[in-house]
Amino acid sequence: MIRPELSDKQISELESDAEAKIYESCKNQLKDKYLILHSISWVHKNVSGDIRDGEADFVIFDPDGGFIVIEVKGGGIRYDSVRDLWFSTDRKNIEHKIKNPFRQSLSQKNVILNNIQNHKDYKYLNGRLLMGHAVFFVDLDNIAELSNSKVPQEIVGGRFHLNKFQQWVEGVFSYYSGQTDRFD
Repeated sequence: MIRPELSDKQISELESDAEAKIYESCKNQLKDKYLILHSISWVHKNVSGDIRDGEADFVIFDPDGGFIVIEVKGGGIRYDSVRDLWFSTDRKNIEHKIKNPFRQSLSQKNVILNNIQNHKDYKYLNGRLLMGHAVFFVDLDNIAELSNSKVPQEIVGGRFHLNKFQQWVEGVFSYYSGQTDRFD
């Protein structure tokens, strides 16, 4: 397992306080079996052949067969379900429109899967690759309002889960493994 290697000082200097909180949870709570990647970037071609930049806040690989992509959001988050719009409120209490965090994590999951499938050794997986995406709202206590039939609660983390991060990560993997008969 490769654990996060930033020092406490480096973690405190991360641009995103929200990502720093998740980084600390990974560093202090996750089991040694996981490979944890933070803020990985890439350039890829989309289905139309256009070149796009991509970035995942966290990717957690489990050697038992899969990975999850976690999009991290801090501050106040609001979802307008009527208009299907997401908003974040900053420290100055100013609201900003943001990208749909679930679409962000889904998109990055698909890019990672595509890169894995194009690797010469992919054939050895025999199609058995568990993958999932999730979103973690580090400053929200009530995440229930962000869960619905399209966004199951099992893939949404909130402030409460920061102290139970191992349990939450296992829950996300468990949710996705239960979605197919190929994984137990």
